[in-house]
Amino acid sequence: IEDVGIDAEGVIHGKLVNKTAGPLQGTLIAALYNEQNTIDSSDIQQISFTAAGEASAFSAQFDQPIVPKKHTIKLFVWDSLTSKKPLSNVMEVSPYGLTETTESKINPYAFYVGRVARTYSESENKALTADLDTYIDTTNKRIKSVTDELDWDYGQGVIRLNTPKSQGATGILNAVSSVELDNVVIESGNAFGTVMVISLDDLPIASSKKLLIQAVTEDKSYGFESETVTEDGVAKQKIVSLGEGPMNVRDIDASVLLKGMTDINRIYALDPNGYVKEEVQGTAAAGGFQIPLRPDALYTLVEREGLTDPYVPGTQPEEDPVYVWWEGEDAVETNFPATADFSADTFPQTRHLLSGSDWLAISNVAVDPDNPPFSNYEVEVPEDAAYTFFVRKFWLHGPFDYRWDGGEWKSIGRDITLLDSVSFRQFTEANWISAGSETLTKGKHLLEIKLQQEAENSNAAFDSFILSKQPFMPSGLLRPGEKLNRAEEGFWAFEPDIDPFNDNAALDLRYLNEDTAGQSGYVQRQKDKLLLGDGQEARFWAVNAGAETINLEKGDVDYFAKQLAKRGVNMVRIHGMIFDENGEITDKALDRYQYFVHAMKQEGIYVNLSYYFVLWWDMTKAEAFKQPGDEFFDWNKQPFGLLFFDKTQQELYKKGVRKLLLTPNPYENGLPLGKDPAVAIIETQNEDSYFFFTFSDWKFPDNIRRELSKMFGGWLKDEYGSLDAAYDAWGPLSKVWNDEPENGLMEVEGASNLPWATGNGGDDKRRRDILRFLTEEQRLFYEDMNRFYKEDIGTQSIITASNWITADPAKMEALERYTYAAADMVDRHAYTEPSHTAFNNENWTLHAGDTYIPTPIVQHPDMNPVKVVHNDNQPSMISEITWTNPTPYGAEGPFMISAYSSLQGIDVLDMFATGGPSWPTKWQKWPIMSPTMAGQFPGFSLMYRRGDVTEAKNVVLESSTLDSLLNLQGSKIYESLNIDDIRG
Repeated sequence: IEDVGIDAEGVIHGKLVNKTAGPLQGTLIAALYNEQNTIDSSDIQQISFTAAGEASAFSAQFDQPIVPKKHTIKLFVWDSLTSKKPLSNVMEVSPYGLTETTESKINPYAFYVGRVARTYSESENKALTADLDTYIDTTNKRIKSVTDELDWDYGQGVIRLNTPKSQGATGILNAVSSVELDNVVIESGNAFGTVMVISLDDLPIASSKKLLIQAVTEDKSYGFESETVTEDGVAKQKIVSLGEGPMNVRDIDASVLLKGMTDINRIYALDPNGYVKEEVQGTAAAGGFQIPLRPDALYTLVEREGLTDPYVPGTQPEEDPVYVWWEGEDAVETNFPATADFSADTFPQTRHLLSGSDWLAISNVAVDPDNPPFSNYEVEVPEDAAYTFFVRKFWLHGPFDYRWDGGEWKSIGRDITLLDSVSFRQFTEANWISAGSETLTKGKHLLEIKLQQEAENSNAAFDSFILSKQPFMPSGLLRPGEKLNRAEEGFWAFEPDIDPFNDNAALDLRYLNEDTAGQSGYVQRQKDKLLLGDGQEARFWAVNAGAETINLEKGDVDYFAKQLAKRGVNMVRIHGMIFDENGEITDKALDRYQYFVHAMKQEGIYVNLSYYFVLWWDMTKAEAFKQPGDEFFDWNKQPFGLLFFDKTQQELYKKGVRKLLLTPNPYENGLPLGKDPAVAIIETQNEDSYFFFTFSDWKFPDNIRRELSKMFGGWLKDEYGSLDAAYDAWGPLSKVWNDEPENGLMEVEGASNLPWATGNGGDDKRRRDILRFLTEEQRLFYEDMNRFYKEDIGTQSIITASNWITADPAKMEALERYTYAAADMVDRHAYTEPSHTAFNNENWTLHAGDTYIPTPIVQHPDMNPVKVVHNDNQPSMISEITWTNPTPYGAEGPFMISAYSSLQGIDVLDMFATGGPSWPTKWQKWPIMSPTMAGQFPGFSLMYRRGDVTEAKNVVLESSTLDSLLNLQGSKIYESLNIDDIRG
């Protein structure tokens, strides 16, 4: 079945081609399927061919109108209606009347109209599109989705979402007098924000008995200041102060009218953990019921009469915190010096941020293990109990051992998780860490601390210590039970309590998850969808967690898992180095990794494993690359591209993977990660490609460069018969290439020049051969890795290839994704770009003095990172996405991520990145645990996972031959780079 399209009258046109060796008869069936996957209408025709290769045009039409939101069109051929033997594949036809376009580039706003996909054809290059001008009005700056549920007015900067179960808006809310939707009217005086009404009982809003109103505006740290500056004629914001915390949220100034609802029973304002703060009063109004939103309530619960399980106020058990706090400088015995390079008197302007305005410090000392720096403390414990032990210290510096009452020494290394951060000056900060739990009796106890010996001289400082009986998330100088309660005018302080996770919560989405992740088997791929083991279609609302999160104490990991599940998260991408440059994993690191997977699994949260990224590797430490000609140095120690072709590097990789995935997990009765259905996805490698600027052969040691050159030489011989024939085919070369044809070595140039090799000169022809060679090699690599995981490891997890960009998306993105087709699912990374210029180019963090350009994406659709060109028959994911700071417009992020991913049919969303369960008190570069991001998870995770926004069929389908792509003819539509400043 070929060349299928549908016209404005709903008539399907196409061509049938007999691919058998002789005559053929059969039955063509055009079927119109409804949402229940049953047939509403069909057109059945007999077909007959007299010879092989014969082609015949056909047309088909249904006896009822096609409703795109409701219907799916499928074409297939059987031998007869009796035996039903398939003679063709099933072809799904877009209901939007796709026609071939002659435009050289398709409007990229098509991503916000519906699904955009590509296929790889053996014979034809063409692009089919819906009538995009019907949905994209560039004159009036408006984009409507093909499903008629999303209306993006980028002139005013407002997006309206209008579905049966979810309705709301994001953007410059006070730019319009009101937002009127089917069942909801929103009025807001906020210059920026998001307000949503979402059904909580899976019924349409009109009949729902339980509704969530979720609203958020701008967040920032208390004391944050910026000023307007002009650089090169461009107005920017310059950060004067990052603030001191806590996070502040601008007051919500909004009301919601629920149309036609006269049976409102109760309205509750909830706290950030979903517990009732107080009852709210609304008023009957013309046309419905008006609810004024509390200025400081992210969540408002609305209950209507007839609700079978109304909220029943419970008593929150209150008890005074039991803890003891003592100062680092109050040692009863120590050999630390009186002064050091990091003594508090060296930062007099900020020493007040230390507990007691002082700490115990030592600098640049060579630790003698027989006589190490030590400090001893007498601690008065208030009662018999199990306590969590916290230490506030100088960053990761100063690994130490400690013991209580002369007992066994315990070790705290550099592989710890920093629970907060307070900076005193550049490169000097204090951070709380959790040092484990201790069961102590009431009375006086002796704590001994001694520094560990390190390879280089050590620095260390200790500010204060806590033993806490109750769960506690340390933050600066706050003691258990304390809050700062600091808010600027027009803002409120965001300081969530420790969540007890009890039944009193009025908002808790843990019921969405399975009791145990993988309880019905592995996540499966079925064409372009993901299914749970029981066959239920699934989407995954996920977050990224790095090594610092994996290294949390087990109790904190358990808390974190509950915290995520409660907000609708059902997957975590574990993104961090676990095996080293020699393929080795320490027992301690493996134990933490295995426990983390176990803890997530118990809350119904799957994991996506990401453990190889070249930027984590230091090849100077790789023992297998120590021979002359194989050695790496500081300037080339990060081996971009090496894994694709070097067998030694591949074996080190496989060694580490085997150790990680095949070692029995003691927390799962010995079930290894490679056999655990909770491991839903395994990523082959992160952010590396032959097609990006980081790949250059000159960066490799000589022997490795020659290895790659020999591979290319062998490929050329296979292609042309000999190297001389290759030279003849290219013609004269202008560049002096570093070839040794007598040894079969032919230089492989890096990616920098490949996109522009479109001419007929010898160098361009050669570069196109290099491109073809690299494409085939990268595809073969992913095919081999897929076999390795499925056959050698024996996992049934979904395998992804990578997620990176190319030197020229227009010409090379489709080639990159062609290589990804060797795996199960296509992945990409996407960020907003805040034009952040950082102090010392340290754009992975934020500093006073940094500049940025505040840009609301609602007014700039080209900057929206939520876009995927699907490989048409594969699932898709975005494994890193967020609204990158600094920006005051984070409130639009979760709305766009959830709504437009749903529209486009993106199956997995991994927000980047979280460091654990703590809520930071300042902007983080990549924010997750913030009011505007995780604060909006409940509504938007539910909306996404439930499928409230109708998934569109293809509005663009581009078919390309591999030859055309390898000849750099490129694509008519592709994703923009959407890389943040650190990657840019």
